Amino acid sequence: MNENLTKINSSFVSERINKIRFVEESQAQLEASNFISGSSEIKNNVKFWKLIKNEFADEIENEFIPKAVSKLTIEGEVTGLEKIDRFNFAISSGSSMTIVSINPGKNEMNKLRESASFKNLHKFKTGDSALCMGVSVFDENISTIGEDGKINVISANNQKVITTIDDTDSVTQTAIRFINYKELITGNRLGIMKSFDLRSGDKTPTATFAISCEDEKKCNAVTSLTHHPTQQHIILAGSEEGAITVYDLRQPSFPSSYLCAHDSAITELMFHPTQPDKLFSASANGELWKWTQNMMQTVSHDYENRNSADTINSWLNGERAKNKISITTVLGGLRKSITSIDCSKQSRIVCSCNNEAVYIVDNLF
Repeated sequence: MNENLTKINSSFVSERINKIRFVEESQAQLEASNFISGSSEIKNNVKFWKLIKNEFADEIENEFIPKAVSKLTIEGEVTGLEKIDRFNFAISSGSSMTIVSINPGKNEMNKLRESASFKNLHKFKTGDSALCMGVSVFDENISTIGEDGKINVISANNQKVITTIDDTDSVTQTAIRFINYKELITGNRLGIMKSFDLRSGDKTPTATFAISCEDEKKCNAVTSLTHHPTQQHIILAGSEEGAITVYDLRQPSFPSSYLCAHDSAITELMFHPTQPDKLFSASANGELWKWTQNMMQTVSHDYENRNSADTINSWLNGERAKNKISITTVLGGLRKSITSIDCSKQSRIVCSCNNEAVYIVDNLF
């Protein structure tokens, strides 16, 4: 058997997982073998999982089986889960945000603990609770968005809210992403994105722009946001219609590229953490795609002086981007939404699906 062939392990876990992230407890690990999940059920929880070697593995049986070894009850459906560091994760659920810590060296049953909780971060002007719709992390700073149009920025170290921006939107915010320590970008259910400078005393957006849509009469919610790992000014927005809109924040007045992708809503966009030429997209129709950039094109602005040249990232090539990025189907035909994905630093991906299964994909490249 060729050990370099892509391998897919699927396991039924008897619950709908809404968010999933790898846990790398040791920097010496060759490959991530643990992950953390947040559920989407009537009663919800956060679980710590270990991948157990299946001693009965063969060409039919899975090589690895995920085993939940620790559970922490949490209030509300988990809408966001992001890593702060190796042992701490920010989790949005209900109207609140919780920092969940992993206890290294503890017995497996007590692996998870709640280290901080920020209740009722989001509420309407009537006083009713509003859902916390997502979370983003940069270093020690955690940002949340909600149905109430509010942005909160929280210090994980000091465990307090350090910035609140009220009334940033009149409709539900659906996606948020830190660009760097001082800037973040949000998207709402009407397809409008806004960027904010956290250093400024002025809490109005520094820029407002919209994702593209094939049918201009339809609402096209922003469902996922990410930025290029090495060129943070390149923003990719996944949409409800399944397309990807690319913006260059240096010229945000119009999109740089518009790529038709999935037939259903994009649920998550994620660049590989150590190979920035690879992007993964998951969709509500049960697809996981790998997008691979071809070599970046170098062009000269001064044709008299060939030494004056810039490198153009393929994502900014407009219609030509389709010819400079290859697409590979990693998973397909699941018929249920892939709700969340995460990439290890090597070549493993973990996916959660609304069919109550978890998929582990190995040897992707």
